[in-house]
Amino acid sequence: MKIIVSRILQSLSFLLFVLPFTGRAGIDIDSLSSYFFCPGDTGFIHYSSDTTFGSGNMMSVQLSDELGDFGNSLVIGSLSTTDSTGTITVVIPLFIPAGPAYRMRVTSDTPFVTGNGNDSDLVIFPIPETIITPDGPTSFCPGGSVTLSVSENDTYLWSNGETTQDITVSTTDYYTVTVTDTNGCSAESGAQYVEQYEVDHPFFQANQTLFTSHPYNVEFTNLTLSLTMNTFLWEFGDGDTSTSDSILVPHTYLNDGLYSVTLYTTSILNGCMDSATYTDYIDCSDITGISGLSSGTVFHAFPNP
Repeated sequence: MKIIVSRILQSLSFLLFVLPFTGRAGIDIDSLSSYFFCPGDTGFIHYSSDTTFGSGNMMSVQLSDELGDFGNSLVIGSLSTTDSTGTITVVIPLFIPAGPAYRMRVTSDTPFVTGNGNDSDLVIFPIPETIITPDGPTSFCPGGSVTLSVSENDTYLWSNGETTQDITVSTTDYYTVTVTDTNGCSAESGAQYVEQYEVDHPFFQANQTLFTSHPYNVEFTNLTLSLTMNTFLWEFGDGDTSTSDSILVPHTYLNDGLYSVTLYTTSILNGCMDSATYTDYIDCSDITGISGLSSGTVFHAFPNP
């Protein structure tokens, strides 16, 4: 009988030595920085324990799922320490389901102890929606624009400094927005690229702009940046036009007058147009004889002394 009792005691002693301690009094969470969190928030928990921890011990904070189940828990903070009390910083994962019943608990690995969950449910709010929606094409010719908008939230801060739900933009850039909802949760959108196409502005000059006698032959020089990436339309002001893409464009004016000249460009790459008009640029006035005088001209004749 004594031998049997002795063996039972030996077995119990062995089990007490090898089995990890997981009692409820192992590690407690005394306080948390908050019971309400946004995805990505940083907080802290304060723990205490009646366990003596060994050298190299790692304390870990586990987060349950949204129903309080630790079966697929996430480690959201850790601290290498042998202290029986302390504070551990935690970071709520950015992409985590919203829920009203999360829990946290602390574990150690030297010895292995699974602590008690905190005493009340934790709320993790949903991350605000930050999808930018354009109201039309995001690439356009000079003079165009597009309105970018996001879903309704409490506050907005766009990368260009605007603070409204919708912005209208016309310059090439990457646009983002940071929104904050009524729970105080913030999120930044992905970048929306907006492009205003580049267009070569027309530029030209004439070899002569003032004529006092026929013939009124003008040679225009097309000084536009790229002749090969644009198509051209010349309007000489006298009803004649030309689609020449040459550097030198000749034209002859048949009648007296002041002529405004316009050069239009159309980009081969994007179809964008631009124009330049030189008002009253060519002055043709034949004053070599009476026939060159304008109607109503008064002149005086005196005898030759």
